[in-house]
Amino acid sequence: MTSRNLDISRRRLLQLMGIGAVSAAGVTSLTACKADSPDSGGDGGTFTTAYDFDVTSQNYNAIIADTTLLMASPFSELFYPRSALLNWGDNSWVYMLAESSTWDGDVLNIKYRTGIKWSDDTDFTIDDVLGSFRVAKLNTAPGADGWAQVTAIDKVDDTTVAVTFTEPYPGLEREILRSRIHATSRYGEHFATAEQLVTDGVVFDDPEQQEFVSVLGELSFEDFVTCGAFAVDAATVSDTRITMNLHEGGLFADQVKFDKVVVVKASNDEAAQLVAERKVDYITHVLGPAERAQFEGTEGLVEMSFVDKQGTGLMLNNKSNPEFEDYRVRKALLHAIDKQQVGQIALGDGAFFVPQYMSGLSDVVSESILTADELAKFDPYEYDLDKATAYLEDAGWTKDGDAWLKPDGEPAEYEILAVNGWNDFDLTAQQVAEQWNAFGIKAVTHNADEASIWGIWPAGDFQVAVRQWGNPFIPGIHGAWQMNWFTDNNRTEDTPGMWLETEEVETEAYGTVDIREIYDTARMSQDEAERTEANKKLAVIFNETLPRLPIWGFNRLSFGVTGVGVGEFAVDSTLKNNDIYQDNPVMISVLNGDIGPA
Repeated sequence: MTSRNLDISRRRLLQLMGIGAVSAAGVTSLTACKADSPDSGGDGGTFTTAYDFDVTSQNYNAIIADTTLLMASPFSELFYPRSALLNWGDNSWVYMLAESSTWDGDVLNIKYRTGIKWSDDTDFTIDDVLGSFRVAKLNTAPGADGWAQVTAIDKVDDTTVAVTFTEPYPGLEREILRSRIHATSRYGEHFATAEQLVTDGVVFDDPEQQEFVSVLGELSFEDFVTCGAFAVDAATVSDTRITMNLHEGGLFADQVKFDKVVVVKASNDEAAQLVAERKVDYITHVLGPAERAQFEGTEGLVEMSFVDKQGTGLMLNNKSNPEFEDYRVRKALLHAIDKQQVGQIALGDGAFFVPQYMSGLSDVVSESILTADELAKFDPYEYDLDKATAYLEDAGWTKDGDAWLKPDGEPAEYEILAVNGWNDFDLTAQQVAEQWNAFGIKAVTHNADEASIWGIWPAGDFQVAVRQWGNPFIPGIHGAWQMNWFTDNNRTEDTPGMWLETEEVETEAYGTVDIREIYDTARMSQDEAERTEANKKLAVIFNETLPRLPIWGFNRLSFGVTGVGVGEFAVDSTLKNNDIYQDNPVMISVLNGDIGPA
């Protein structure tokens, strides 16, 4: 299991869209599928990949993505398409089911393709879009960006939907264009219910909405109804293997060069072995150095890399351990970590970077909004035990022999929480604990199961937890601030999370500030200069106050093998910056026919 196999519904509550609105002009586009074309696509090849799916807990009820087979995988785009994916290189839309999108004031008009068939032989129509959108609107929490700001979903004509927003701002359309579209033939009754509930003013968490979600969750099917280029062959699905066959009439079925896609169940170690044996063509698993060593020298091996906009570090619980509220303590804890060593052991050469600026943003993003002179003022928090000692002593800590005592005289002892199966998290926790122990701060590690971790973090059931910093879900800059300050930080009785102050934050640079207020400007202002200034300010505040402790960032790697199933991994250069878990460039290239059989 990789550390990016995320819980979809919980993630949706945290996501914030961050890419500017793009019109139909100058976009990246894929050719529309011609259902009646004599050229049915496919050159007879099989594209083989791997993913750690679980058929015992996942099903074919695609409208509840959390428990849907393969829906959280990068390969879902092959069989269950969205309206559009994003080209991260130029911030344009790669249109899938949609043909184009344009803004008209507060209204986003989305035009859809025609001539597409669902796998049950019904036509893809605008009713599928309207119904799917109404369900998404109804089931989105008010704190999320995107659907929460939608006030109307209207049919313009047989190919166009108009989505009206309250005060739209750059990137607000991302969740709408990335929403899954479902078949009226399967969910029509529930689409009608959603339309009535929305018309009646029912909103998220109302009793009627909760009942609606319960009904959706109880639905059970024996296969998918899909309009993608490929369709899962449910009759042959096993515990270890899923086969998708070319779906003639599906989206881009006349463009793809493969007749079949096979997904093999594999953990990280198993996936690495499959690459070494040339039994898979492409994997997206997060592999450590030991796992990557298994396929060193493999014939035809292709390593695909980009600098990610996120990384891994530590989340501190300021409620269970009030000493963490002192910035000096946070700074000391970060100075006491040899971040290069942690990254080396957790991920290995080429797979990580140590952030230079400790701004809460990846270095490439920091350099895009701050000048060299501005960045020169940022503290890099290099590994320096003398500085760590000075900060702790200044904060009132003392030494008893080799052990540090907090200002109340109690020994500093912490448990660092990681996640079973997430090797990069586990190894990070182990290395930090080892280094803190050597420095005189007693630390032990504890792992929770992936199934429970999504509840543990927001509930604040930890002292120190390995967790992301930066923007792991979306490309927009403000997504980093959402993660750094507000994710797992509700500060309520039931979900206290980090219990980190955000309203009255004392800073040397700006005095007392309200992080939420600056954050809202960074994500919502229509003035680009205002957004940039707000982002700069938050970067400075992050560096000074360290709401999270960054340790390393991802150089995101995925691996392919040529010469067996795939001839060449031909990926457009602008797509090479795409996040492989959200807008996977290889999947886009398979769909547009750039990647074909050997």
